[in-house]
Amino acid sequence: MVNLCPHPILLRHPDGTETVIPSEGNARVSVDYRQARTIELGGHAVPVIEGKYGEVAGLPEPEAGCIYIVSHMVRMALPQRMDLWSPADMIRDENGTVVACRMFEATMRREGME
Repeated sequence: MVNLCPHPILLRHPDGTETVIPSEGNARVSVDYRQARTIELGGHAVPVIEGKYGEVAGLPEPEAGCIYIVSHMVRMALPQRMDLWSPADMIRDENGTVVACRMFEATMRREGME
């Protein structure tokens, strides 16, 4: 398991113990936004945008038996990559800052995916 988030991942187990997965890189994805429409809210025009994922940088090619921990956005940009997992079920402190996760989210192979 290789953590390609720009920070360590703290995984809290059900028994309260924790595992730290150190950062070993930084996989990033570019996003191009365009305004899809505008809505009226509270007397103001509010833009509604649509994002299109672009290039992913800092992500190695798949390697047999290796799981890469990446951000949710990187994983969504590459739905065909079954080797990408993201932190899930976040634990937050009293200020709302993420301090740990309880599990990982993976893209599961669906019929018709190559």
